[in-house]
Amino acid sequence: MAIPQRLTLVALLGLAAVAGTARGDGLAGERFVPSVGAEGTFVDEHPSVPSHLGWSLGLFLNFADDQIVLRDDAGNVASRPLHTGLTTDLTASIGLFGWCELGIGLPLHLIYDGDLYTAGAARLDASPGVGDLRLVPKFALLRRGTIQRHVLLGLAVPVSLPTGDAEAA
Repeated sequence: MAIPQRLTLVALLGLAAVAGTARGDGLAGERFVPSVGAEGTFVDEHPSVPSHLGWSLGLFLNFADDQIVLRDDAGNVASRPLHTGLTTDLTASIGLFGWCELGIGLPLHLIYDGDLYTAGAARLDASPGVGDLRLVPKFALLRRGTIQRHVLLGLAVPVSLPTGDAEAA
């Protein structure tokens, strides 16, 4: 790995360590998180990166019914904090320098409906809007072999940035 690659990798790892875990407020009930990379499958990132300025765009649409359901001791439905969800995920990525890829994903909750739920002092209310922005820098660490027989090793450092309402509980 060349010196500029190592310096960039160390800088981004340091930034990820300093940033810590982003915490979004509100009700997040999504379990489907599509890959954002150019070579990724439905939900799995692939270790390869595109050539310099190679790019990809994606649009996913998903629907879920009764994503979050609370039941009483007898097993009866007590509440549905997230009853119906229709979300579209916009994804994009661009290859940089032939050894790095920057991916981005943004969920847009078109329909996000459910019962008001109180947990301690917090009130959670599902409502349509913008989900948390995901940035996924990925680095190719090892590429050896031929098309038929090869080994790839990559490192992805996903970071979530809260983009919702700061006043939401």
